[in-house]
Amino acid sequence: MKMRTAKRLFCDAARLVRRSIAHRWRQSLAAMLVTALGAALLLAFALLRDGAENALEAGRRRLGADLLVLPGNAVGVDAERVLFAGAPLNVYMPEALATSAATLPGVVHVERQFFTQTLKLSCCSGGSEIRLVGVEPKSLRRMAGDGAEAGKVDAVSFAVLGNKVLQGVAAAGARVELLGRVFTVSQRLGETGTSLDFSILLPLDTARTLAANSPALAQCWRDAGAPPAQLVSALLLEAAPGTDLDALARAAAKLGDVRVFRADSVFAKTKKLLDATLLVLALVGSAAALAGAAAFVAQFAASIAEREGEWALYRAVGATHRHVLAIIVGEALTLAAAGALAGVLIGIVLHQAAAVIFHNARVLPLETSLGATAFAAAAVVALYAAAGALAALPAALRIVSKKESPRSNNAPTPSLAASSARPSPSTTLLLGASNISFSYHADGAAVDVLGSVSLELRANESVALTGVSGGGKTTLLNILGLLHAPDGGVVSIRETDAPRTDVERAALRSRVVGYVFQSSQLAPALSARENVLLPAWLAANLAPADYDAAIARADALLAVLGLTERATHLPHQLSFGQRRRVAIARAVLLRPAVLLADEPSNDLDPATAAIVTDFLFAQVSANTAVLIATHDTQLAARASRRLRLEDGRLTADAVTELR
Repeated sequence: MKMRTAKRLFCDAARLVRRSIAHRWRQSLAAMLVTALGAALLLAFALLRDGAENALEAGRRRLGADLLVLPGNAVGVDAERVLFAGAPLNVYMPEALATSAATLPGVVHVERQFFTQTLKLSCCSGGSEIRLVGVEPKSLRRMAGDGAEAGKVDAVSFAVLGNKVLQGVAAAGARVELLGRVFTVSQRLGETGTSLDFSILLPLDTARTLAANSPALAQCWRDAGAPPAQLVSALLLEAAPGTDLDALARAAAKLGDVRVFRADSVFAKTKKLLDATLLVLALVGSAAALAGAAAFVAQFAASIAEREGEWALYRAVGATHRHVLAIIVGEALTLAAAGALAGVLIGIVLHQAAAVIFHNARVLPLETSLGATAFAAAAVVALYAAAGALAALPAALRIVSKKESPRSNNAPTPSLAASSARPSPSTTLLLGASNISFSYHADGAAVDVLGSVSLELRANESVALTGVSGGGKTTLLNILGLLHAPDGGVVSIRETDAPRTDVERAALRSRVVGYVFQSSQLAPALSARENVLLPAWLAANLAPADYDAAIARADALLAVLGLTERATHLPHQLSFGQRRRVAIARAVLLRPAVLLADEPSNDLDPATAAIVTDFLFAQVSANTAVLIATHDTQLAARASRRLRLEDGRLTADAVTELR
């Protein structure tokens, strides 16, 4: 039963949150929009950073080396193009340098590359410039992501195409003719966003053979002083972990007429541009996030303050401090999370747009996995939801920390026998107050409202509380209803001092005390029927069977009070008298032992006032008492006892005393 009750409480609280957000849809939409903007920029920044880091790391993996060695005459050659598939220039050096490089301290592996023709293709979709590059099988498999089969990449008649080469024409297994020789396409590489996409990779010796047979390149071999079989265009040196790369680069430079590049420096230009872009995005995103957070906090705090009456209503019908706090924080959390979810979608779109821009500019292929995207999105939503909840806490704590709990009172507990206004003790004592005092401060001075007020309220009696406006009648009802704490004195329920804990007092407000506010005080986001059901929604100690009975009773009460056709209407769609009747139905829903009504007939037309008055007095029974604060002399005359509050003192009204 506990689990079912806890689940129902959660569902009912969630329903209050949803209705409140929907009712204030303009404010809610504004809060979600400012949240979405910050979340979108934050997610886009995170995805761009992750994608860029992955792309750089993928480039390093494809490179598989720490140093790049080029011939000394390779002036003007783009090192990035060399690393990722070769340059459009024909530069060569003796292959013997590879053997010498392998002997350098710290070198664990040397790979050779051979650049041959740059083909001009105006007829094909692959682009107007395609480079033929000879590479070793190990290097080829690494650049292909280990997707190429060893036997095929070793075969002299197989080629691997870059992603943009002969698109839509040559797939894996197709045959292509290059310089008069037919090759079978082993595979097509994945897109990299680099010059590798516009290259055809061939086994090293095959590329050399093509070059040797090309009349157009004959002068290159004469200038190099050796045939292609004895030449290489680039050497990739892989160093052992912990090797001093600067020292190794200096040693490699002494091998001969060569130029040496550190591989990590090749990425520096791209990374510098990327870092600048991400920095701008981070600054804009941070500013937007901070501005959005500030706007969210200010807007929500103002909303909380404006709805102080709503929170008082929840307290009056049985909500604990924790329950009210959960509703306020839950509303903020929901708004923040919904805004963050929208921001996630916008952020993904922004990231995709940035990825297209980077790709078209051939700057860097952003590589972000689905898992990383999902994790980043979840993290952003969780971050904003938590931030929203934390932002609501200060305002929520101010609401629930108001003076609603009993104050410490070291004075002896007064005896109820000292009451100046007490009926015959022949019936059960339901509510008692002894020597109640209360004051507030205005302009630095204390204003006394109640002074040593005592009364008893027994079953089967109705009591009218009269007095001048501002004389403290509402304050006394709030204290008797356990909504406010007195400065001194004792309130007792069924001859037991009112408990001090918030949970116990809330339980009494829920099941023992029913309260009708002077202004009706309906929750603006709930229909008439839902307002009547509010005590059942917020009652933590209500069994499931009683909850079901409360639903049926709510419909019955609306029918008795002539509100069946208005059951689904919101408060602003009801007349003043209809709202008052909804408030009364709500107060009696859970059959309280004590019914407190503050000016229930005030500002009502005679017909509606008669309906309200008759209904209130009909609640008096062997188990129930009614206390009504009123200025209506006719209503007061119907009460079994009449008390007057004047100058902070409570006395029996001798003029209309019925006993």
